[in-house]
Amino acid sequence: MNALIFILFLLECIAVVYWEHRIWKTLYTPINILLLPYAAIVLLAVSLPESMHFVPFYYPSLLVWMGGILLMEIPSTVLAYIYGIPNTADEAYQFPGEAYRFPKWLWIAGGLSILLATWHLKAVLGSSIYSFGTDEFADEYAIYGLYGHIIVFLGAMTVLLFASVRRHNILLPIVCIIAIAALTMTNQVKSWVIIPLVAGFILCLLMRRIHLNWRVVLLIALSGSTIYAGSYLLNFIVGGSSHYSKQMGTFIVEHFLHYLFSGALGLSEEMRLGLTVPTDPRVFFAPFINVVNTLTGDEVVSPISTVSVIINSDTQIYNNVRTHFGSIYLRGGMAFYMIYPVVSGLFFYVVRIASLKTKSIYIAAIDAWLCAIMAMGWFDFYFWLMNTIEVPVLLFLIYLVDCYAKNHHTQLQRDE
Repeated sequence: MNALIFILFLLECIAVVYWEHRIWKTLYTPINILLLPYAAIVLLAVSLPESMHFVPFYYPSLLVWMGGILLMEIPSTVLAYIYGIPNTADEAYQFPGEAYRFPKWLWIAGGLSILLATWHLKAVLGSSIYSFGTDEFADEYAIYGLYGHIIVFLGAMTVLLFASVRRHNILLPIVCIIAIAALTMTNQVKSWVIIPLVAGFILCLLMRRIHLNWRVVLLIALSGSTIYAGSYLLNFIVGGSSHYSKQMGTFIVEHFLHYLFSGALGLSEEMRLGLTVPTDPRVFFAPFINVVNTLTGDEVVSPISTVSVIINSDTQIYNNVRTHFGSIYLRGGMAFYMIYPVVSGLFFYVVRIASLKTKSIYIAAIDAWLCAIMAMGWFDFYFWLMNTIEVPVLLFLIYLVDCYAKNHHTQLQRDE
């Protein structure tokens, strides 16, 4: 039975990727970007040797993903035929040929945000009683409040900075991207360093500024690994470890492997053990509920799972993440699982169509951001976090302001 489930999963992956490419004229669709990283992690997970002490993979957990992908495919197929995707990718994905140019007001806002975040980090380093890299330090620095929103704004800026890179103007955007990544890394939430970078990369793919090949895939893998290892090395250095040691290397490798397989094996192990998580569909709307609850003084809704499993008998690190569809199925219940992928798929592909019709870099950036969140679906569900919602809202507001500024400038020229 395990072999049959695994074969059916692989066949569905191949069929879905082919179908998505056929109807949308690109490999980089929300479903493909969600499915392919998870499939790659699963292939690695089922190949792990016993000597690494990871729990065995529970193949029926693949059924959760197989069902979720098929449900998302319904709105994808319907909208593709309603919209009428052109016959070739050249016709469908025609964005302006020149690189995106930042409006002056956005450069000023971004520069001030970087300076404010840097000043605040320096102030917290000098006054905090907590060690750098701890959750308490992150709370003081930029998890909540004004500076938390500044970091989110800089995440939105990162996506646009990728599109602004030009052959004769590469230094300033790259320096800004590195500075923003460094400031975000101090939160020690590695996903929020990686996601804006992935979104910027996807935006360049959608705009056909770069093309995917094995060198690019290798660069992405090395960049992600470097960010992960760098965050731990930064902790060690600030904590007083002035030189690299074997124990430090072992710690980083063990935690990296745990992070890599935590979603797929976490879902697998929870289903194998038959653990029951209290279903509460409200957690999937936590960003909206918590805005209201914060204003009214009511208790906020936490999407963090209270059920943990151990996926490696050697490291004994607890795990509470369950992948994108795993979280929907376990936390939302069967009825919610049948509805949410269809509704969310409808939203993702409406955004894709809006991007293709408007040819706006800002709408394309929203599309790329949503795809980047989907790309992390192998790890956990992210759309119940405020950052996930706030960045598209900020990008849309930037789009409206830029449209107003351009229209106002045009009107002034006509009046002259």
